[in-house]
Amino acid sequence: MLACLQPNWSASLRDASFDAWWTRTSALAGPLARRLALLPETAKGQLRARLQVAVQPYQTPTGFEFPGVSLVAAARRT
Repeated sequence: MLACLQPNWSASLRDASFDAWWTRTSALAGPLARRLALLPETAKGQLRARLQVAVQPYQTPTGFEFPGVSLVAAARRT
């Protein structure tokens, strides 16, 4: 039997700046980091510029806040 403890747990990601978000995101995402390393510098710059525009809806007075949800569940044998 599976019991869901909290179906929608808010898990917003906050960063003080685009640079802080981009540095962490591009370094921590394993497959993304490997692909980015293979891109020519021109392509990396173009991608970064497009992302700066794409994340503008998430900008707040204190930086950026990206919405997210964590699903928490627990199971036990009965």
